[in-house]
Amino acid sequence: MPRGTPGNDVITGTPADELFFAGDGDDLIRGRGGNDTIWAGDGDDTVYAGDGDDKVSASDGDDEVYGGGGNDKLDGGMGNDELHGGDGDDYMIGGWGDDVLLGGNGNDELRGGAGDDILRGGAGDDLLRSGPGDDRLYGGAGDDLFQFNDAGHNTATGGAGRDRFEIYPTFADGKPDDRGVTITDFTSGEDVIDLSWIGVVGEAAFVLWGRPTPANDPNWRDYVDRPLTMDDLSIRQDGEDTIIEFVRPEGAWRSRPNNFVRLEGVQASDIDASDFLFATDPNAEPVEEQQPAEIPATDDVLQGGTGNDELDGGGGNDTLYGRRGHDTLRGGDGADKLYGNAGNDKLYGGAGDDMLVGGPGDDILEGGAGDDTLEGGDGNDRLYGGAGNDTLSGGMGHDLLLGNAGDDVLRGHSGNDYLEGGDGADKLYGGHGNDKLDGGRGDDLLRGHGGDDILWGKGGHDTLEGGDGSDKLYGGYGNDRLDGGAGDDVLAGSAGADTLEGGDGADKLDGGAGNDKLYGGAGNDTLGGGMGDDTLLGNAGDDVLRGHSGDDTLQGGAGADKLLGGHGNDRLVGGAGNDVLTGHGGSDTFVFSGRFGTDRVTDFTDGEDLLDLRGQGLSGFEDVQARQDGADVRLELSGGTIVLANADLAELDASDFLF
Repeated sequence: MPRGTPGNDVITGTPADELFFAGDGDDLIRGRGGNDTIWAGDGDDTVYAGDGDDKVSASDGDDEVYGGGGNDKLDGGMGNDELHGGDGDDYMIGGWGDDVLLGGNGNDELRGGAGDDILRGGAGDDLLRSGPGDDRLYGGAGDDLFQFNDAGHNTATGGAGRDRFEIYPTFADGKPDDRGVTITDFTSGEDVIDLSWIGVVGEAAFVLWGRPTPANDPNWRDYVDRPLTMDDLSIRQDGEDTIIEFVRPEGAWRSRPNNFVRLEGVQASDIDASDFLFATDPNAEPVEEQQPAEIPATDDVLQGGTGNDELDGGGGNDTLYGRRGHDTLRGGDGADKLYGNAGNDKLYGGAGDDMLVGGPGDDILEGGAGDDTLEGGDGNDRLYGGAGNDTLSGGMGHDLLLGNAGDDVLRGHSGNDYLEGGDGADKLYGGHGNDKLDGGRGDDLLRGHGGDDILWGKGGHDTLEGGDGSDKLYGGYGNDRLDGGAGDDVLAGSAGADTLEGGDGADKLDGGAGNDKLYGGAGNDTLGGGMGDDTLLGNAGDDVLRGHSGDDTLQGGAGADKLLGGHGNDRLVGGAGNDVLTGHGGSDTFVFSGRFGTDRVTDFTDGEDLLDLRGQGLSGFEDVQARQDGADVRLELSGGTIVLANADLAELDASDFLF
């Protein structure tokens, strides 16, 4: 059972069905497959559940959860969370906080919970339910159901398909006018407003009752006198919009009617009884399925129009335009050009060197075989390069880019993006936002640019550059080069002969196995060499250098540094500033050159360790000015002072020095 610690953990599962307990801290969890149950714990966690029917509970903190394939259940808990359902029929609840829920493919159920939430159903017939707060709901492609029953002013965009907007009683109970719902794209004759949960008691005084409709409750008339009808509604024009409100006697509930539905860009004269569902008619009509256009194997130009179109280019070098609507475009064989335009589109390049442009909306682009170019455009897009040397650009929004096989170039641009190169020598550029870059196999180049990024080199000899922000860089196998850039960064080399450069900020560097080179840069840095014969340079700042095992070279640079050699025969150079030097095990050499301040050697061992004074201009032991100072020995040199802790002056002789 994978289990974390109270700190910041990286936990990776297996393809089996597993139970994860990550514990507190800012954790990174990867399920890898199987039907997993993941308890992320408190902290700002990132969870990739992977394939399978997974259950994820994120608890407190601002979390990112990716369900992946399968029918997942995702619970954001406390905090401002971002939940991605992925493929499958997912159930998602934001919990407390201002959350973003992205359903993805499948028939998903999204519940915002408390806070000002954003819900995007994506493809499929989704259910979106508001909660307390001012929520924004986007249905996407498919016949979606919207439910509104809590405080706040909510905005709904149905998207493609025949959508139903179900108004619950609390939106018409006479509370202030800032409670209600605005529908941005209501289409008369296609979409419907469901008022079947609202009834009337008395002489047109509305007591709105959250009870089942007469269709499934024989005792319905025990709750209200009658269902709502068109006679109880006022439908009027308000500029370019239509306002729907109750009609009732003055003073029956309060002094003026409650505006509870606004239809943007809709003429009041176009609204009639066919646009509503009352208690006597609770079910909407089914939507007719649209058939794709079959295209012969020639060089074609196809244009979709304003609906939800399916275009298939077949063989040949084709050009397909989706235009408006949530379209599906298939290029087929040949070097095709596919333009989704507005809407949540699906573009499949097929065989050949294709160009796919998603346009505005949450799009899915799959290049297929060949050297393809994919551009997501505005929206939260998913781009899959497929086989070949592909170029993927996410554009604006929180995008997912997967290069797969081949030497690919991936650019996230703005938004919090996830980029995975796959096999091949790939180049990944995160852009603005807090991005996650995974190089995969091959000798890859990863650049985070702006934001707090996470970079994984994985297999191969990789180059990782964090850029601005507080980044985390993990080299993986191979001889990697890691450059944190500006910000407080974490760099881990793992196996191989790695080079780590912290850059500006208070950085943490861990070389891992292999003969590594670590450069702290500006700031108060912490460097750990790990296994192997490592070279550690603190540079500016008050640094902590630990060589660990192997014959290491540690150089503090400017600042008050702490150097710990560890096991092995190490070489310790404090540099400028008042430093503390500890050799630990092995025959260690303490080097003092130029002006170095007052340095303290904590564990000098006579007959085993050496003091290298070749940079002090001394001709021999007779030039050394040393004295006993309590339990310590003090050596006064032209470049500074050396304090040998718990040492005996009588035991020092020429064999302890290098001149």
